[in-house]
Amino acid sequence: MEVVAITSAKGGTSKTSTTQALAYGLHAKGKTVLMIDADAQANLSFSSGVDFKAVQADLYSVFKGADIDKAILEIKPGLHIVPGSVALMAADREFTGQRSFLILRDAVRKMQKRVDYVLIDTPPAVGLLTQNALAVADKLILPMRPDGFGLQGLSQMMAYIAEQRKRTNPGLQIDGILLTQCNSRNNVDKIITEQIYKMAERMGTKVYKSKIRMGTAVPASGLMRKSIYDAYPKAGVTLDYSNFVDEFMGGMTWQRIK
Repeated sequence: MEVVAITSAKGGTSKTSTTQALAYGLHAKGKTVLMIDADAQANLSFSSGVDFKAVQADLYSVFKGADIDKAILEIKPGLHIVPGSVALMAADREFTGQRSFLILRDAVRKMQKRVDYVLIDTPPAVGLLTQNALAVADKLILPMRPDGFGLQGLSQMMAYIAEQRKRTNPGLQIDGILLTQCNSRNNVDKIITEQIYKMAERMGTKVYKSKIRMGTAVPASGLMRKSIYDAYPKAGVTLDYSNFVDEFMGGMTWQRIK
């Protein structure tokens, strides 16, 4: 079992879209996947078709002490989700014990040998929920837009990851930085992208060779409550995510943009 947290200190980086696309892509390749929606907005749960009225337990329930098995919902055979909920907004205030940052780690350990991947969609903040995700993760994927705000968020995330390695998870690795919402015609994007490569080198990680272009198929598929592969199988951004899944699984070598 490999635990992967998809995280960013900034909102609007396609973090949730990336989590879902990776989960469905891995599942299509025969892997068993558990998604965990650790965001109070619960967009991953919504876009995956969760019927919130029928949910009897969610991630908040797990933090309150419920067994994780009670919160797992089947999307399709081999693909499951622990849904998020608005109740998670109170997590930082409500869960303050000495082991509060290890709640998710203790729960996810029960999934060992039951799934191939656990993918955690974190909130766009570095509070308790993100801390829990980083405490249990084997590796991180850092999606970001190639702009000045994205670069600032990456710098903030780099400092936070270093802190969490010292406090909770010394073996935490950054698998790579995924550039999302890219516009190849934008010269500003190209300038910022070069700075991102330099920062990745300082962080000891890579920028994925795959890049995710801007495209209306991403928000549209979310509103349709379908994966991008099901809703828009021929869209350019769908091809981008398919390439990213292949790269993530195959460990393709990073090549610098010329």
